[in-house]
Amino acid sequence: MDTLENIKKILIIRLSSIGDVIRVIPAMESLKIAYPEAEIDWVVEKKSADLLIDHPYINECLVFERDKNIITSMKKFINLCYCIQRKKYDLVLDFHGIIKSGLISWFSKASYRYSFAPPRAQEFSHLFATYKIYLPPGITISRVEENFELIKAVGALPVDYWRGIEIPIAIEEEIDNYLQKTIETNKELVLIHPAVERPEKQWPLEYFSKLSDLLISDGRFEVMLSWGPNQLEIVKQVSEMMKHKVHIAPQTPTLKHLACLISRSKVFVSGDTGPMHLAWLIHHPLIAIFGGTNPIQHAPRGPNCISLYKGPTPFPPKMSLHQAQLALKNISPEEVYETILKITHAPN
Repeated sequence: MDTLENIKKILIIRLSSIGDVIRVIPAMESLKIAYPEAEIDWVVEKKSADLLIDHPYINECLVFERDKNIITSMKKFINLCYCIQRKKYDLVLDFHGIIKSGLISWFSKASYRYSFAPPRAQEFSHLFATYKIYLPPGITISRVEENFELIKAVGALPVDYWRGIEIPIAIEEEIDNYLQKTIETNKELVLIHPAVERPEKQWPLEYFSKLSDLLISDGRFEVMLSWGPNQLEIVKQVSEMMKHKVHIAPQTPTLKHLACLISRSKVFVSGDTGPMHLAWLIHHPLIAIFGGTNPIQHAPRGPNCISLYKGPTPFPPKMSLHQAQLALKNISPEEVYETILKITHAPN
């Protein structure tokens, strides 16, 4: 399809989560290439907004701050919708596909409102769009490819490389100063993120501790454990099970701090979680460990990405927690260690 005419203002809707917001960024950059003169705004929840602020292709981030009080949260949402209506967008793309994003799209009153069709769209969100995009039937594709399908409908072409996020120099200096005081300069840093949000994604903590010990015993590596909000106790558990002393990263105040810390490592290791997608976004070497989530849909793709999965194939329509944990246990610390060596010390 050719690009649309007279598109001066574009709104992207992807409210959360961190990983899902990240996987829309390449599609957003494709849109900017297709519509270089258009302003692109993005409506997003506060937790993920840091990813988008200062991106050169984004004109404005419209941040929705949810409140614990339902009435207050509803008032904020309605105010946001009226704010969006006043901005008079020409084109709106709903990458989220829930009732909330559908209402935001409808309130915009844009002539062109695109969303996914069911089953990708949920909660009847597609009813608020003027154009519905059906994904290829009978096959499973990645979330990134799904997002590209939406922008292809308005004449944009998928990109193979993207800018990702902009990390301020002040943050780079802050991270570099910390690492200079912490890490031996003659050793390579492996950054490991043990915690995930859901149990069906959790590689055993004792496996993380054994992997860390293997790397430290090798003599060529230093290991640092990173963590997010409410995850410090998890990395402490990993540390306490280890034979060697491991570095525990400080709390990173923003996602850009974490992205910078990831970029300073030789390789990043984690399960299926937001930081995994963050490493992918900045084109950093990473090893992703999968269990109860479908790697075809969720594994990062690219020359720097290795995903490990040893569960049922094809991936079942519904995987039990027991099946997921067995799949995760099938991936040994030794296998992950050997995979790290392939990335860091394989001959060119």
